[in-house]
Amino acid sequence: MGVYDRQIASAKRVIKKKGQLCTWIKRDVVTSVTQPWKTTPAVDTVPTFPVSIVFLAPKQKLSHELFHLMSGTDIPEGGPYGLMAAVSFTPEINDSVLSGTETLVVKSLDIVAPNRVEPILYKVQFA
Repeated sequence: MGVYDRQIASAKRVIKKKGQLCTWIKRDVVTSVTQPWKTTPAVDTVPTFPVSIVFLAPKQKLSHELFHLMSGTDIPEGGPYGLMAAVSFTPEINDSVLSGTETLVVKSLDIVAPNRVEPILYKVQFA
């Protein structure tokens, strides 16, 4: 029994209730150190996992709207991001999430894990 079991269970319950059911797709594995652009699937079939994610508005939406009003500016838009409860696999950058018919690529991951021991939830930023 872990120290944060109650918090993990709460995160899973709320995100499952309020979130969207998606499919997490593991990324390809690099086969050559000298040619990292050549990849092959991690196994014969790419591993997928069902997950629930609560999608939130893009970061910096308000500041983007403000700068958009200024002429001659080129402000990059923030991508969507979401919250995902602790899962049985290790999420990684460049993994993909299939949400409905849209495929989103993971740009960054922030883990809420007190003492870096038990992940409670992940904040996932998509490209």
